Amino acid sequence: AATVGYFYPQFSQSTPKPNKEQDLTGGGWGIPLRALMPIQQIGEKEQNTEHELSYTLENQSEEPVELVRIIETCSCSKMQFTPGLLQPKQTSEFKIKWKLGNTRGPVELILPIEYKRNGSTEVEGLILKAQATTRADIEFERNHFLFVKPATSLTNSVRYRTNKFEITKLHTDHYSLSAEYSEKEQKLTVTIDS
Repeated sequence: AATVGYFYPQFSQSTPKPNKEQDLTGGGWGIPLRALMPIQQIGEKEQNTEHELSYTLENQSEEPVELVRIIETCSCSKMQFTPGLLQPKQTSEFKIKWKLGNTRGPVELILPIEYKRNGSTEVEGLILKAQATTRADIEFERNHFLFVKPATSLTNSVRYRTNKFEITKLHTDHYSLSAEYSEKEQKLTVTIDS
């Protein structure tokens, strides 16, 4: 049966903690740095594809803001980010290449940005996100079967999104289960021996 996977990012311990009044995506009261599009949704994409995203940061305060770094939370992304000083009302753009892996379903990339206010040694944080839904080459109507008596067989529709693959063999993990696939009907039938 197919499985659904989710990507859970791991944060470095050095991820800055936001101020109490801070909106993590920026632009809140008293926050000097904001992102014009903090959350970017790129929609449905195939597995193992790479996508380029662009983010724009704006210093909305009257003082310079120092962009320190972006904390990498996943090896699936490559960033083109230049640290430096952002003058009042100035914007800075950076790009990121995000490679979607073999996971299926909703995936999310977290991009924590560290910055400092003018003359401050305290590091503050801004959180950006990229979101997508990955689709498999072969998809099943259901990802698992639940047999409730008196049912002894259940069917599952199969959908091919590309012509790269085809189902050639079926395996079950228990002696009481058997499975067969109809290429003509594109249906998978699982039977339990009760």
